[in-house]
Amino acid sequence: MHRDGHVGMNLLLYAPVAFGLAWVGMVTPLAWGLLGTVLLSTLPDVDRYTSLLTHRGFTHTVLFALVVGVLLGGAGALAANQGLGASLGLSTVELADTSATVAGGAFGFFVGAFAVVGHLVGDAFTPMGVAPWEPFSDRRHSLGWFDADSDVANRLWLGTGIVLFLLAVLVGTLLRTGVLAVEPGAI
Repeated sequence: MHRDGHVGMNLLLYAPVAFGLAWVGMVTPLAWGLLGTVLLSTLPDVDRYTSLLTHRGFTHTVLFALVVGVLLGGAGALAANQGLGASLGLSTVELADTSATVAGGAFGFFVGAFAVVGHLVGDAFTPMGVAPWEPFSDRRHSLGWFDADSDVANRLWLGTGIVLFLLAVLVGTLLRTGVLAVEPGAI
């Protein structure tokens, strides 16, 4: 899968999260999460630009997702600890009295790990697949639905991701503002 496909896949996977954040009115974290998942959607493909890594090797594993999550979690905790929590939309009021530092760290971890896992999901649709559990297992997972370089498939994923993300934010916002109503107990 190429850049457009990975961006679309991450948007598609982030849509339910965006829906929930829009519904509860946490617009700033929604926007930061969107930025992170889109910008990091192709991070695992850094292996294509160095001879030190094999393509779809370490950077295409759950372990790498955890490493990226920890790094972004640390950055998020530091940012929140330096008083940037409010600018990131991580106020303690919105998060039920959770400290901004912990919230910033958890949020950063989620965004980093989520973006990498979204990339792995996208690559699993191609014949080459991924071995996400390396070094513990070298078993590759592949649906083989389309070639990674298929322009049609990559554009379809991008379009689908954009539409579903926007729809999720719209519906979440309409529920939040009361334009759409949900019967108690219906969800």
